[in-house]
Amino acid sequence: MSLVFFFANIVYKSEDCILISLDYPGLGSDELDLITRLPEETDSKVYVASGSPEEVDAQEVSIDFDLVEKNTIEFVKVLSRCKKVVIKSRFDLHGYRFFSHGDKEYIQLYHGIITKGYARYSGKSGSLTDELKDLYLYSGIDRQVVASDVERFYRSSAEGRHPKKFVEYGYPRYDRAEDLITGERSPVLKEGQLEKVESGKRNVLYAPTHKDSEYSTQVLPIENFEPNDLKSFLEENDIRLFLRMHPSQEDQESYKDLIDDEHVIYAGQDMSTSSVDILYYMDAVITDYSSIYVDFLPFDNPILFVQDDHQEFIDIRGIPFDYDLYFPGEKVHDMEGFKHHLLESLENDDGYREDRGLVRTVLLPDKRKNTAEQLLDERDGSE
Repeated sequence: MSLVFFFANIVYKSEDCILISLDYPGLGSDELDLITRLPEETDSKVYVASGSPEEVDAQEVSIDFDLVEKNTIEFVKVLSRCKKVVIKSRFDLHGYRFFSHGDKEYIQLYHGIITKGYARYSGKSGSLTDELKDLYLYSGIDRQVVASDVERFYRSSAEGRHPKKFVEYGYPRYDRAEDLITGERSPVLKEGQLEKVESGKRNVLYAPTHKDSEYSTQVLPIENFEPNDLKSFLEENDIRLFLRMHPSQEDQESYKDLIDDEHVIYAGQDMSTSSVDILYYMDAVITDYSSIYVDFLPFDNPILFVQDDHQEFIDIRGIPFDYDLYFPGEKVHDMEGFKHHLLESLENDDGYREDRGLVRTVLLPDKRKNTAEQLLDERDGSE
């Protein structure tokens, strides 16, 4: 199909349409904001390309966009015509980008602000093969979107890319979070999921990060953890714990025995592919190193951190920011501390409001314009 695209790119005339390419099934927080906001900002036609279009249809989002299936003739036609293409990773459409030409612009929108090191550089020296692979996978990417100078510096250093490739447009998910908070938009959950988050109980989301297959992700890796003890604590304090694994780990068996749909409820892709729409309903978030806590910062509610083999994670993956400063919440190590600090956070000021404010100021975008407006800007990344 990439070669077909090469010739189609010559035949089809460019149009002012925008293609948003999904590399996970369903519409995530960024994509939901873009397909909602772009039609308000431009008359350009908006397309969404998915390898699993039925997953997008299942969300029943009543927004005017055209859905095309990847690697089909129709997809090749749309990709050939659209001047702007939004991708989510360097692996997305890489074959097509390699054969692309003309005035087409590829804009990479990361999966959010990263608070971990880059897995592909963890303890490994770059070989010529790796360099050639990077050259191929970065081909055609015109702009890479970041939220701040801090993220620009980190991404540029980590990827060995010139800083001019990175533009501070922010992430659409933060525009969406702001609209949810102010009531401008309504959260999107899949059918039958709303009653789970509107039960009248206090909602807490636990979202562990994936470990890039270096070692396995453990659920609540704290001393003296017992599932029955946890469920008794949740029952006594009118709390529901929602567990959200990384999409690549949803088939993992280790967490499934914990789910009982009463005290511990699974909040994965079947609840919503947009994490921000779930975070809207949460009174607190627990994680280890997942950057989902950064997506929770606009809501300014408590965050707790459990340390899963902390030194091992530092050695293998690494954290590019000061851990004590940029992870603004209590660090818990055992079950008693977990219960105490979670309850304290839900019932009283957890003492980290100023710290969360600092991290928001440093890492989150300065919202003079929303991301959709800036994606429509005709400037290149060198300005």
